[in-house]
Amino acid sequence: MHLPTLHLWNHHPDPVELEPVLRIGAGAAPEVRRGERLSLLCWNVQYAGTRRHRFFYDGGTAVRVPEADVREAMAEIGRVIRAADADIVLLQELDRGSDRTGRVDQWARLREELAGGAGGAGGGGGAGGGYLRAAGACYHRSRFVPVPWGDPLGRVDFWLGAMARREVRRARRIALSPLTDSALRRRLNLKRAILEVDLPIAGGGALRIGNTHLSAFSRGDGTLERQAGEVAAWAGGADGVGGGPGGDGAPVLIAGDFNLLPEGDDPARLGGEAGEYTGGPSPLRLLRAAGLVSAVPEAELLEARHRTYLPPGAGAPDRALDYAFGRGVRFLGAEVLEIPAWLSDHRPLRVEFEV
Repeated sequence: MHLPTLHLWNHHPDPVELEPVLRIGAGAAPEVRRGERLSLLCWNVQYAGTRRHRFFYDGGTAVRVPEADVREAMAEIGRVIRAADADIVLLQELDRGSDRTGRVDQWARLREELAGGAGGAGGGGGAGGGYLRAAGACYHRSRFVPVPWGDPLGRVDFWLGAMARREVRRARRIALSPLTDSALRRRLNLKRAILEVDLPIAGGGALRIGNTHLSAFSRGDGTLERQAGEVAAWAGGADGVGGGPGGDGAPVLIAGDFNLLPEGDDPARLGGEAGEYTGGPSPLRLLRAAGLVSAVPEAELLEARHRTYLPPGAGAPDRALDYAFGRGVRFLGAEVLEIPAWLSDHRPLRVEFEV
């Protein structure tokens, strides 16, 4: 049996698993109130792999992370989340039993740790205390990944996660378009998605929250254009996007790692990495055209203080890739948080808003 066939046999071709809403704390969770000041933290935690290792897909040689490093990173990730003191937390790149990170179930560990007290230095009108509801969605799962050749990744289980101090009515997983590639590679690659959680609003209605991580390494093949269009359609409640009701008018907030530069940012300034991004207009324009507003005013998105991604070897973030957009919500502030430079290649984005 040659290796590609072995990989196909071992692969879960459709990792559509959705973890339903979990009650992870004692007591009732309050509903969202209109006019209430709320906060949201969005963070790609880089599967607790840390920037101490330069991975093979970033031009290095590292494949796995020592379990001691993973556990140290998990403790620091928990500390950062507690200090941010946000009412809603959206996380990308969570490993759950993957070989590369010592088979640690990072999502279960964080839920358990943060179900207790979560009060910290942040503030912003939150209810305080622990995270009472959670949901997750898988977007890459394989029993055995044979690359890199000679030192394979092995088992991978990769998730999006959402936690809230407010009541969560339901969770859904909405699939996004795959990379433009061969049928075999599409079958084996990451299955990008939106994790939706609906938070009931006191007096009626619901706040629809989306967590997403759009495709990396698309190299301008049109994938990000399609995915951004699907995010915009989801935010509009379009029929055929996860079965949502057309034009339902619900307030919406979506955040995540979009792997897109802001409108007006010239990828040529990134030198050899310019090819990772489309040279034409940023697909983020599709969200703006759909009536979504950026948590960071668009006139400010090109400022260095809003950059979130730290490439290998860099001392400071050199581009914005992580965003929050909303409709039917009013953004009250947004900031990129400082974290230890070794911890993740993305810095967290914290936004405050009201419905």
